[in-house]
Amino acid sequence: MMTECYAPFDLTMDYYGTKEKPGAHFSFNFLAITELNRTSDAQQWKMVVDKWMSAMTDGRWPNWVVS
Repeated sequence: MMTECYAPFDLTMDYYGTKEKPGAHFSFNFLAITELNRTSDAQQWKMVVDKWMSAMTDGRWPNWVVS
């Protein structure tokens, strides 16, 4: 299941659910739009990727919206 939530990061992560109450397989990830811009460097991209990947529930899928 896919969800779309244009909300603060922690609320978007809630859509993944928990091991006890699974939620979406993936949620749209708008961090590349909200936290990065055309002058962002590789280090900033890595921080955004790491932020998402470390917060994502095990067994779920990442997603990257870039435009």
